[in-house]
Amino acid sequence: MTGINDMISEKALVYLNKSVIFSKLNDEPNALLCADSARQLFEKSGNNRDLPSAYLQIANLYLRGNKTDSAIKYANKCYYISETKQFMEIKKDLSYLMFNYYNKTKNYTSAINFLLNYIAYNNSLFNQQSEKRINELHIKASVEKKNSELQEARQKAKQEQKLKLRMFLLAAVFLLTAVLLSYLLITR
Repeated sequence: MTGINDMISEKALVYLNKSVIFSKLNDEPNALLCADSARQLFEKSGNNRDLPSAYLQIANLYLRGNKTDSAIKYANKCYYISETKQFMEIKKDLSYLMFNYYNKTKNYTSAINFLLNYIAYNNSLFNQQSEKRINELHIKASVEKKNSELQEARQKAKQEQKLKLRMFLLAAVFLLTAVLLSYLLITR
């Protein structure tokens, strides 16, 4: 059953992407139709990971069309799912939508609160990304240091091997010289 749900979710993502394209082309009816199709398919497949994106898209489209009651309905659905799943990126986008909603409805106190939420989520996401990048750089530096140490150890091992070879050759030459001198002394 998982394979079918994955296929349904993929189809829903196609509809959601088409909705974004129609929205950018200012074709609101087709954008809303595609976003709603995506929502229905996400709900059918049980895909709660991407469902908030469909709700958010629908809310944005209704808000652009000045249908604030419908916009807030879908925004609340988006908020409920993203709050239970801790989807920070969706929360950030939703906060911005709610800022626009309250700004349109002239409820400036709520608009400011949602703008502050948007800024906080945006900063938090930036900090998470920065922390992730810093950790990646620490790992790369650690790997490079280990590679450098390994290279130095290999170089040192080669030098020791060359030194041992030279010592062996020197000992062999010394031994051969001693044998040759012994032979010359005995044969004289």
